[in-house]
Amino acid sequence: MLRNTGRVAAALLVAAGLLAAPAPADTPPPVTVDGDNPFYVLGVTYSAPTGQVTSGTRVRGCRIEPYVDCREAHLAGAYLQGAFLSYANLAGADLRRANYKVGGMAYANVRRADLRGADLFGTGMVGADMRGARLNGATLVLSDSAGIDLRGADLRDALAASFSAPDGKLARADLRGATLRGATLSGADLRGARLDGADLSLADLTGARLDPGALDAARLCNTTLPSGENAAPADDCPGAPVYAPPGKSFTIPAEDPLYAGASFWASAPKARIGFTVGGCVVVPFAQCRDAAMADADLSSASLSAANLSRADLSRANVQGAVLTNVTAPGLRAAGAVFSNSATTGSNLRGADLSGATMSYAAFSLTDLRGADLRGADLALGDLVGSDLRGADLRRADISASNVIGVDFRGADLRKANLTNADLTGSKMKGAKLKGAIFCNTPMPDGSVRNPYKGICPTQRTGNT
Repeated sequence: MLRNTGRVAAALLVAAGLLAAPAPADTPPPVTVDGDNPFYVLGVTYSAPTGQVTSGTRVRGCRIEPYVDCREAHLAGAYLQGAFLSYANLAGADLRRANYKVGGMAYANVRRADLRGADLFGTGMVGADMRGARLNGATLVLSDSAGIDLRGADLRDALAASFSAPDGKLARADLRGATLRGATLSGADLRGARLDGADLSLADLTGARLDPGALDAARLCNTTLPSGENAAPADDCPGAPVYAPPGKSFTIPAEDPLYAGASFWASAPKARIGFTVGGCVVVPFAQCRDAAMADADLSSASLSAANLSRADLSRANVQGAVLTNVTAPGLRAAGAVFSNSATTGSNLRGADLSGATMSYAAFSLTDLRGADLRGADLALGDLVGSDLRGADLRRADISASNVIGVDFRGADLRKANLTNADLTGSKMKGAKLKGAIFCNTPMPDGSVRNPYKGICPTQRTGNT
């Protein structure tokens, strides 16, 4: 969810001092980002003077844009930061040691590509076909890769902390020695995968398919098993990755686009499990139909594969919660705060999310048909591949969001802010768009509607 090109552009301008938004009177204090916080890498990345590889740029003969055919391209060591390659054909490409941070390969064909040592920090790969790819020693931290196909791929010694691949296909993948600390692998197919020496501390494997004994030689600590049970419970899980040299840190002000994510990580929240709210025992697979949880604190709650049909989460704090593969048609969550949560692959059909805050949240591959999202804050979020047919998004803020491949047919988007929203591959037939705001908006065919030099006046710039 950190891939979006609009977000990259906004953050780069903030870092360069070219963009500043007025802060509200109750501005929270700046957050200090040190080496334990993955947002250290993002902050450094966004302030890099070389910036983003924009659409249309040619890199060693490969034109950077959606749908491009760059099979067998020679891109070893290439600078591809922020490159927008959704639906691209990169089969067999040589991307060894490429700098491809905060980029995007949603639904791309990357079969048998060589990505050994590549830096894919924050790069979104939802639905990408990476069968047989070589990712030895690659970095995939904070990558939203729901539904990714990594069958037979080689990820030995990969750094994939906080890698999000719910419902991913990882059968026969080689994950020996990989760091999957905090990874979301709920519902993933890991049959035949090799996990010897892999660090699965704090990982969520709820509903995942594994061979008997597959985890015997893996490192477990507060790991959620396929059954929903917590393996190797502990107060602390040592061995967290370090993202900066010793003593290095910087502060991020509240108006910065990275503030919400960085402050959440800085608070070092731990997964919460086993507590009771409104008669609902918060655990994976929880049966909490019609639960009364309005105004509840569900931050960092572990509710993968739970049944929350018609539950009342109005105005609830759901920040950082894991809600992947949840069944929740008719959910009542008006005004709830979902920032930094993962709700990938869930059924939220007909849900009331009016006025909800969903920025920095992963709602990819989610069924939101007929949902009420009027006035919702979806800015800087991720809805890749979701179904929003007939949804009401009037006056919703979808700016700088990743909405690749979304089905908006029949949706009401009147007066919605679509500034820098990435609509590549989306279906828009019958959508109501009167009064919707377009500025630097990639459209379904990859063209840009209302191109604007610099940052759009209607661009969302963080917590403002």
